[in-house]
Amino acid sequence: MEKESVIAYTVCTRGYDNVSPPPKDSEGVLWVLFTDGPPVEGFLNIPCAALNRKASRSVKMLPHKFLPAHYDWCIYFDACQTWRMSPLEMLKHIPTGSAWVGSRHPSAKNVWEHHAQVVRFGLDRPDDAAKTMSIYKGREHELAFLPFTENNIIIRRNTEAVASCGEIWHELYNRLPSERDQMTLPMAFLESGVRPATLPFSGRCNVFYGGFLNHADNKRRMVSAKEGSGPVVVVTVSVGHDPVFEYTRPWMENFCNEHGYVFEVITEKGPHRSAHWTKFEAGRYFDAHDARAVLLLDSDILIKPNSPSPAELQPQSGVWAFNSMNLPYMVDCAERQMERFAQVAMREGQAIPTCPHYINSGVVLVWRDSKDFFAPLPFESPVSTARGNPLFDDQNMMNHRARGRYHELPRAFNFGHPARAGNMEAMREDRSIFFLHLNGADDKVRTVEEMLKWECFKTSTNTVRNEREENSQGETRD
Repeated sequence: MEKESVIAYTVCTRGYDNVSPPPKDSEGVLWVLFTDGPPVEGFLNIPCAALNRKASRSVKMLPHKFLPAHYDWCIYFDACQTWRMSPLEMLKHIPTGSAWVGSRHPSAKNVWEHHAQVVRFGLDRPDDAAKTMSIYKGREHELAFLPFTENNIIIRRNTEAVASCGEIWHELYNRLPSERDQMTLPMAFLESGVRPATLPFSGRCNVFYGGFLNHADNKRRMVSAKEGSGPVVVVTVSVGHDPVFEYTRPWMENFCNEHGYVFEVITEKGPHRSAHWTKFEAGRYFDAHDARAVLLLDSDILIKPNSPSPAELQPQSGVWAFNSMNLPYMVDCAERQMERFAQVAMREGQAIPTCPHYINSGVVLVWRDSKDFFAPLPFESPVSTARGNPLFDDQNMMNHRARGRYHELPRAFNFGHPARAGNMEAMREDRSIFFLHLNGADDKVRTVEEMLKWECFKTSTNTVRNEREENSQGETRD
């Protein structure tokens, strides 16, 4: 692959992104930036006009017309993304024999599902999106086995077929009203005969690059503003002395940077006696950021680098949390908690029906249509902290409030109890486990220190741990 000419290129106009320099170890790659802004070191900077959204897509769709040199491969990437290593390493992993490679969309299986998301999140005008979708009428069966891709990265060979596909895509995009280029690309594949391959890893978050949706101004993505069109906000509560959070916080921040999320930490205890009830303060960030979802994490959640997000799961509504009833050793405890909650609530005049689930509140994803899940509590709890184990009171209430709008979060996003036999080994070895919960650890600090020695945290393509160690050493020297 090193002997073939490779161009990696992007477009940034009107200050839409903060463009990062390419990695220094990129011999054999020509980096090209089309921009109306200041030059960025490491790129061949090609001046261009302050293009609007439609016009800026021409360079993306027609590399054979705009790139300044011959190439065997070209790699388009969104300008918000930061490369961690040479794209030549990524090219080693693409499907053999492919000529057009894209990133499989994580939450839309086809253009119709994507259309629904576009309208829901205000990314296009509904009438324009509907008119563009009309081109697929009668051709639904032809798209059944065509993968639906995102266009944040596109890898293409320099062939006539690929160039023809780009020309058709460009014509459709400029003739039809939608500003979303993903809505016309499937038709370009049908018309040209080109069939895309997909990356064998996440196109949003991987070892090669990161920064998906980390635009300088994410609101400019929106064509029509609407309530709840803002970011996902990750919230954790860390009140008082919390030594474990010193270890987990950098990895939460890394996760947010990789996915373009906002990170908030609540450090002030709420009005209740137990700090656990402060979790309900997370609801204020729906309005503070016009958030579409709030992801609440316990401060003892350690997130592996390059993890996907639970916010990519469908449906994007209601309340998502792991069901502790799925763990045989937790069933008795969960049933006791629900029974105690129901008994005390009955004494206080509220009948609590039987619940089929019992959530773990260490990781809770709440979409805007359920933001009342975090509504302030007028009293301490139906099960007062004076009547039992206060560690479960907030969780009992959350389990009750999730009733009727609950979605089961895969255990991979809340894999806990590392002290139990086999769990630590599974956390370390299983790449499909993402969020590590330190609940039940005999010594959480010792446990998290051991976890951070694992290969997934030591990888040279992720500097979070090294930066943390350098900072702590600097503090020691001072």
